[in-house]
Amino acid sequence: MSFRRWMAGVGAGALALGLPAATHAADAKAPTPYPGGTWRPPAPSYGVLAVKNVSVPMDDGVDLVADVYYPADPGTGQRAAGRFPVLLTQTPYTNSTGLATSTSSTGPGDYFVERGYIFVSVDVRGTGRSGGNGGFFSPRDARDGVDLVDWVAHRLAGSNGVVGLTGCSYLGQTQLYTAALLGPRSPVKAMVPACVSGDVYRDTYLENGIPSPAWDGAGLAAGALLGPTIEAYMVPQYLASQVDDASGQAGDTAYDRTFWLERDHIAQARAVAATGIPALMWDGWVEPGFGAQELWAALENAAMGRSPYAPLLPGQPVTARYQLIVGNWTHGGGLDNGIMLEWYDTWLKGARTGMSTGTRTPVHLQELGTASTRWVNVASYPLTNRYRPYYLGADGTLGSAPVSSAGSETLVWAQPTVAGSTTSFTSGPLTRGAMLAGPAALRIWASSDNTELELMADLYDLAPDGTATAITHGGILGSLHDLDRSRSWTDAAGLPVRPFLSLQRDTYVPTGAVTEYEVPLYPKVWELAPGHRLQLRLSTQADERACMTAMEKIVWPVLGCKPRPSILGRLAGGTYTLEAGGRYPTVLSLPLLPYESLPVVRSGVTPTSGGVALPLQW
Repeated sequence: MSFRRWMAGVGAGALALGLPAATHAADAKAPTPYPGGTWRPPAPSYGVLAVKNVSVPMDDGVDLVADVYYPADPGTGQRAAGRFPVLLTQTPYTNSTGLATSTSSTGPGDYFVERGYIFVSVDVRGTGRSGGNGGFFSPRDARDGVDLVDWVAHRLAGSNGVVGLTGCSYLGQTQLYTAALLGPRSPVKAMVPACVSGDVYRDTYLENGIPSPAWDGAGLAAGALLGPTIEAYMVPQYLASQVDDASGQAGDTAYDRTFWLERDHIAQARAVAATGIPALMWDGWVEPGFGAQELWAALENAAMGRSPYAPLLPGQPVTARYQLIVGNWTHGGGLDNGIMLEWYDTWLKGARTGMSTGTRTPVHLQELGTASTRWVNVASYPLTNRYRPYYLGADGTLGSAPVSSAGSETLVWAQPTVAGSTTSFTSGPLTRGAMLAGPAALRIWASSDNTELELMADLYDLAPDGTATAITHGGILGSLHDLDRSRSWTDAAGLPVRPFLSLQRDTYVPTGAVTEYEVPLYPKVWELAPGHRLQLRLSTQADERACMTAMEKIVWPVLGCKPRPSILGRLAGGTYTLEAGGRYPTVLSLPLLPYESLPVVRSGVTPTSGGVALPLQW
């Protein structure tokens, strides 16, 4: 997917309008369709002058190649007089379009250039036209980002020394890695790291150690998209995660070790927060894993001197320098050039746009549910510290009281379409409805007749007519079930909130041993209408129909698809016994608030949103 397409903001979100904001007593005009209600994007006042194939030397002597797009005099086509702030993006995606990129007179940032910004797009090291060997978000790539910021701020003709970072997905991650090395008082005064999760190991490429199709793609197909040097770097990393040594352990990239720590935005949150750079994060509910909510919470916690690995509890102070939009769209959807321009104008130009720089509710979430498209503003993650327990009964019930009588369920390791591979537990009707508001967790006791276990947990919204709609998901391997208790969250009563698995090495469980497992389920804000029920489905593996192998067919939310070969060998033929009740109070803990308890905020389609409804009351 091209950066131009991301920047166009064409998403899969539902069209929705929230409640209109009240007008000011002294001003009866309707609010503008942008955050704050007083700002509109200025009309384009400049043309675009493209300066292509500019060599930019890095501190190790390697030259990267940049395209610079200047505001131009509409009459003459020459570079406009004066100095302008610079928007910088670092992209690896020019490998297959290098000729067009090097000759085209237009660029991905024309919208901004026409409104008074210089836009600089740089090919990442080892990709496209740039020299050197690519490292797939390596520390060397991050140092390149620092060199590029210095170049656009101090040596680029026409720059006024003020820099913003921009881009989605890979281009979003480069912003965060660059920021982590900038330190305070850098020229960067704002960024929009869009389509980015906090911990790419757990959120994008593997699910608690179980590879996703995206990891196959990054490891084996990167060359087609990013170029041969990235391929040469990544193939060994991927293969190491698939091959065991004599002790039964795979290479480092199979676990949450150095390779992934260097690419972990949560681990770098303190360094990013130390820069003070305002960041507007932009994510979709249909992103894989935990999305950007944990990244937002980590930056807020770090800025306030708290641990980035801690929950951000209701009532704890936050800063409006970090804001987050999460809507009902897929990867790269929902982006709006107009709102991003308002963010940059606010922080880079000091314009009074009406966008709040002091809001106490800096997270803007589109509620999900069978009939909900409301937008709400919140200030914590999760939204409550009092979770509601639902206990699993051997009769398939999901009840509010512990089950005194012991029972069990048996599962066989097979596709969910095979009898005996799935079991379900269903609650009674929620007579008043409820709102799920954050991550969830399952604490379960189980045994396996071999030394490995794979367990997938899916939570559904069950309508009175029997229609089941998926809410959220989680999955684990038995060999990687060890908890890092210092980073695992519990609520005020000790219920699991966000189990954090250490994922440092395989610890195979003894055959037949009843073992406690905690399964993290991804966060959602979901309205359960009155009369609906909850249903938890447990299965032994992901549906192979969703585990595509061709990159063009990847379905982003699908994780946990392809355990490495040695793990598959241990899983084959397995039968699991799930304990429920008696000595083993298996519990699903959910962050439930009253139905529609959060006040709706103004939302709507902007002229630049591509038809997608966005939050407008910040």
